[in-house]
Amino acid sequence: MKTYATFLLIVGMLAACETNNPTSITHTTGASAGAPDNPSSNVRQRSAAATAMDQGTDQADLDVARDIRQALMANAQLSLSAKDVTVIANAGVVILRGTVHSADEKRTIEARVGAYADNYVLDDQLEPAPEK
Repeated sequence: MKTYATFLLIVGMLAACETNNPTSITHTTGASAGAPDNPSSNVRQRSAAATAMDQGTDQADLDVARDIRQALMANAQLSLSAKDVTVIANAGVVILRGTVHSADEKRTIEARVGAYADNYVLDDQLEPAPEK
């Protein structure tokens, strides 16, 4: 009984703290919300484009995707954005999606994919980041 009363007391205190907290986060929508960094990219990525859920499940597709990801991560010359591109291998097609820092980085990634997926068709959806 004492444990139950203590539990109720703690729950009540937490509820009171939540309602009286002047620094609670407020969510904004519409014009008052901050503009996204790259709205066209955000819209494109929310479209019906391929996602990681579209990764093929046969062993050849899994091996190709794994090998490409490992090669990108092992390349010290690539930026973190380049290492974080989406790699999907499915039914003889390798899809690359994401934003990289430059056209040179895009070419480097394409070359690495060619080394590991020579029997696959490359669907290159990589985009170099806009110049600032």
